[in-house]
Amino acid sequence: MKVIACSRTRRQLKAHNGDSLAQGGGLVNLWGGATMPREMNTRRWLLLILAASFVWLVATRANEMENLADTLAGGIWQWILVALLLQIGYFVTQARIYQVCFRLVGIEARLRALVPVFLGSMFINAVAPSGGTAGLALYVDEAVQRGYSGARAAAGTVLGVVGDYAGFALLLIYGLIYLQLEASVKIYEIIAAATLLLFTLVLASLLFLGATHPDALHRLLSRFQTLVNRIAGRLRRPPLLEENWSTATGSEFTAAAEVARKNPSGLLTIVGWSGISHLINAASLYTVFLAFGDQAPLAAVLAAFAIGHLFVIIAPSPQGVGFVETVVPLTLIRLGVSSAVATIVVLAFRGLAFWLPMLAGFFMLQRLRSLGSKERALRERWNVRIVAILTALMGLVNIVSVTYPELAQDLRRVTQFAPLQLRRGGQLGALLTGLVLLVLANALWRRKRAAWLITLVVLLLSAFSLTLNNTLLDFRTLLTLALAAWLVRLRPHFHARSDPPSVREGAVVILGAFAFLLIYGGAGLYVLARRSGEAYDLQTVLLQTANMIFALRPPAWLLELDSGRFVAISIYAIGALTLTYAIFQLLRPVLLRRPATAAERARAAVLVTTYGRNAMSRLAMQPNAYYYFSPGGSVVAFLLTGRTAVALGDPIGPQADIVEAVAGFADHCRRNDWLPSFYQATAAYQEFYEIAGFDSMAVGREAIVDLQEFDLNNGKQDVLQEVGRLLLRGYRAGTRMPPHPPELVEELQLINDEWLTIVRGGNSELVLSHFDATHVAQSPIVMTRTPRSLVSAYATLIVDPSGEFLAVDVLRHRPQIREGTLELLILTILQWAQRRGFQYVNLGAGYPGMADVAALDGMSRTLTEQDGNPDGEPQMMARLHEVRSRFGARWMPRYLVYPGATSLPAVWTAVARTSQGDNWLWSFLRRRVSL
Repeated sequence: MKVIACSRTRRQLKAHNGDSLAQGGGLVNLWGGATMPREMNTRRWLLLILAASFVWLVATRANEMENLADTLAGGIWQWILVALLLQIGYFVTQARIYQVCFRLVGIEARLRALVPVFLGSMFINAVAPSGGTAGLALYVDEAVQRGYSGARAAAGTVLGVVGDYAGFALLLIYGLIYLQLEASVKIYEIIAAATLLLFTLVLASLLFLGATHPDALHRLLSRFQTLVNRIAGRLRRPPLLEENWSTATGSEFTAAAEVARKNPSGLLTIVGWSGISHLINAASLYTVFLAFGDQAPLAAVLAAFAIGHLFVIIAPSPQGVGFVETVVPLTLIRLGVSSAVATIVVLAFRGLAFWLPMLAGFFMLQRLRSLGSKERALRERWNVRIVAILTALMGLVNIVSVTYPELAQDLRRVTQFAPLQLRRGGQLGALLTGLVLLVLANALWRRKRAAWLITLVVLLLSAFSLTLNNTLLDFRTLLTLALAAWLVRLRPHFHARSDPPSVREGAVVILGAFAFLLIYGGAGLYVLARRSGEAYDLQTVLLQTANMIFALRPPAWLLELDSGRFVAISIYAIGALTLTYAIFQLLRPVLLRRPATAAERARAAVLVTTYGRNAMSRLAMQPNAYYYFSPGGSVVAFLLTGRTAVALGDPIGPQADIVEAVAGFADHCRRNDWLPSFYQATAAYQEFYEIAGFDSMAVGREAIVDLQEFDLNNGKQDVLQEVGRLLLRGYRAGTRMPPHPPELVEELQLINDEWLTIVRGGNSELVLSHFDATHVAQSPIVMTRTPRSLVSAYATLIVDPSGEFLAVDVLRHRPQIREGTLELLILTILQWAQRRGFQYVNLGAGYPGMADVAALDGMSRTLTEQDGNPDGEPQMMARLHEVRSRFGARWMPRYLVYPGATSLPAVWTAVARTSQGDNWLWSFLRRRVSL
């Protein structure tokens, strides 16, 4: 049972590679230590699966948990408390077993560190039933995370399993003998006990064989592995046991046997602690009997406990759920306990011994060392998201109750426990509440502190209301308080600020609207009450108006009057509109109301000059850019569109600070409720973005020419011939260094405007080809001139301070140019770069689907194309690709980096808006139709 279960668990929990598995032992839960991306993804998926399993367990056993709360409420709370303390003692002694095991193999572990591991293993055993062994891998991996050998830790867990089963076997034998003497042993009890005892004997035999004949043990396990996998193959199932299972498991048993041989008293100590642990657990069951006023014989309680724990191990359901609740009451009834008392006691004991520890284990599991930093971040993220999802579900429940009453009735079994479901106020109130909850859920997903506070207040008010109408231990009240406590615990993760001026405005709107509605509604009610003969004084009017506003319950007599219905509808309409506006203001992301200061721009300019090793660095000096400065001396320039911060290229700064700069910018954005993104990021920085948890997609390519490999005499004769013919016509090209006269900049500006007309676009702040007159006046410019000395094409250059690369920034040409003009321009650029010792030249990038393709895209429309095809943009693209290829350019990808798949639509929309302005959607549709 154990060997197959552990192999299945390893595949479910696997995060190490095969080498780590072989070194770590066959029982290693393979959560920790993984570094490869695929392994990290496995661990992330595992955490999500465990979270889903947790939700599934709670959802499918909601009635049992409700009955548990009602049952516990009916007991003597002092004895219930004693039973709970005994359960804590059971957890501690179980952890003590593995502390002794680890000490025997040379691993030091503190008891308080092993108790959370034991609770986490209870949850693992609940979602992966395996005879109580699935969670053993947590012990091993926790030791590995603290730097100990996985093989030694696995040997220690083998000793723990053998000792724990041996200690319980003694109690089980006693229980069977007592049952036989006092009543009778059922056949299912005999089969279950024989299975466990045989399994314990097999484990002991494997230990003995490992100590005396290790080679024989390995052969036996290898044959067993072959047999099991052959049977699985016959059943068309994948192999149940992994390739190295026999080797790893044999090594574990051999190591454990060696420890037991050298220290037999240690194994007896483990058995002793196991016996003590199970006796404490049985004492907890006996105390529950006392809590319900029944004094069952202690011997009978021990026997019933032994049978119950047997099915916890043997039963195929999680921790024996369903089996224990059936078998133990039947055993107690056979021993003379009344059926009512037996059922109540077993239900209460299962709550203390399984449900509460299992729930605690889910949260303890997330705090273990086995979760790496990425998994901890994933855990925190999904804790927040679960709260948001639950809030959204409550909103949908309220909306469904109005729009689909039949479906709402079918869901009543579950929604009766919903703490945020509106049960008064009618359909209008339910609909408004549902919409507000959906808005709050979206804000909670974004980690808004204001949404956290509003939701917490609503939960506490709901719990207070339920307490007034029910007992404190009402299940819905407990669930509401539990969710509120969970929110309090998650408080540090809700750090996204709202815009302070908007928050103040929202608060004023709420107070003003309440004052107006109180006066307006009170006056309306007073006048209508006088007309209809209702005896309303001022105090009654105000209380009734407040009841209409907050409880959504207008008086019946008011709805009978036409004018009364108008007053009620107008109150709710005004309240809904103002509440919607106020919530929008309270949850609004931080707005940047001022541009970057001169000091910030000067600081950014120094960093760009010092560390601007990338052609995209020039984008950092956009006139409307904002800046984030990392503590390590890097800068991220970004534009803010809506709530999306679009970084202009990669961070600029010391190489050692890039990871911190990316993570710091992401945190800065999330604190302000922005979506962080990086546009036109390079491949060299992809690793840093992945470390920070970003995803990426290629959105374009840039043409790079390696000047060390560039040779005009190698396959470039056709280019030289075209350029030669152009020179014979009187065309010429040259490079001009800054500063440039205003007349030249104005001429280049006119050519830029003509070019933008050709490609049907505008200057974009997200690509290098953005024309900035100030920057152009201070940049080197390569120009081609006609025989009449008119500029026909030009390119501004970005010079790397380190002298490694040269980048083409703005490249434009007139609508009508001679064939070979672009070749002449690019050739002049490459030759100028070679003379100055540059290694690479960036000829520009193309971004399909954008109105203004960067640098060279769309610039190769020749005179023939212009005349023959007035809308020849696709041909321009093809021609340009040909020009770049003729110079041996290699295409390097550019990326859009975004914080997850769910954020991609918002990020891409922000990029499009920033690139093409407010008419981006119309421009996009127009281009799609024209193509």
